Amino acid sequence: MAKLEQRQLPKSNEGKPAHFRDMSTRKNNDVEKIKRERERRHRVRDLARQLRDDVQQEEKRVRESRKANAQRKVDNEKKSMVVQEIKNIKAMKKLSPKHRHKAKIFLKHEL
Repeated sequence: MAKLEQRQLPKSNEGKPAHFRDMSTRKNNDVEKIKRERERRHRVRDLARQLRDDVQQEEKRVRESRKANAQRKVDNEKKSMVVQEIKNIKAMKKLSPKHRHKAKIFLKHEL
């Protein structure tokens, strides 16, 4: 028997899924998408690093400021202390530390 001839119909792209239709443009788009995504990630990473550095610098500045203020306060308190000889030690010892401090009376171990 002879081979039967069949009609050859042109293949259409409609039956194939979209991702198989045009591989060359798909590859170019994928490369561009990957580049854009990489650039976006790089930008985000740089911004996060910059933000972290800014926050750390601000925290460092605040720490140093607080430390300087505390030191200044201690120095001012030392300057304002009056050293005097108190005769009535019993009366002085009866005062609470709070009241002694307010009256600028300090025992030797408190100086």
